[in-house]
Amino acid sequence: MYNRANLELFQTKIAELYEQGIFVRLEDMNITAEYVSPSFLVAKSSGGHRLVTAFTELGQYIKPQPDLMPKDDDILKLIAQFKYIIKCDLKQAYFQIHLAKSSMKYVGICTPFRGVYIYPRAVMGLTGSEFALEQSMSKYSAT
Repeated sequence: MYNRANLELFQTKIAELYEQGIFVRLEDMNITAEYVSPSFLVAKSSGGHRLVTAFTELGQYIKPQPDLMPKDDDILKLIAQFKYIIKCDLKQAYFQIHLAKSSMKYVGICTPFRGVYIYPRAVMGLTGSEFALEQSMSKYSAT
């Protein structure tokens, strides 16, 4: 549904994310995509665009991991015991979690001009990513 200018903008965003290692090409990983999800750009209020991938269809096939997400009160009680608190920006935290190569074939997207790319890392909105992030963060919260 995009016009030519928006398709070029979309491809430019993919190229930017590719340079950051957020995407890889199929041939880079020697993987055959078995599933691709639709992606689109959303304008940010601060300017620029955010790429959004709709994993809704894929989510029905992913087995959710059991997790016990902490309650807000429990987190506040834990933080109150800390001697030092380090503040960090987690807006790209999901990208620090690598996907297993066997899972990468299911997280492809089609680009307008350069074929299929895949996510080699966890992505917000992908079932299980929030659990992996919580597990990763909880390793360091008690140290």
